[in-house]
Amino acid sequence: MNAEYSDFSNLSAAEQQAKVHKLKGAAIGLGLVRLYQFCQQLEVNLKVCKLSEAQLFMIEQLMHSSEEALNEYAKSL
Repeated sequence: MNAEYSDFSNLSAAEQQAKVHKLKGAAIGLGLVRLYQFCQQLEVNLKVCKLSEAQLFMIEQLMHSSEEALNEYAKSL
């Protein structure tokens, strides 16, 4: 997940929107509701402009916490 979504900042708004859409699908498929909801909001914003630094930071934080949650879940199996 980190390799695929590591650098949104160098992409155009259209490219960012495509990646956010793909990330949204992956998030809901894994049950990562907070990440999914945030991606939903970003998709709407990306129709107007590129992601802000704050939005890029939030994606990074949500991906990190999602990865930790998935690792914890896997350990509990």
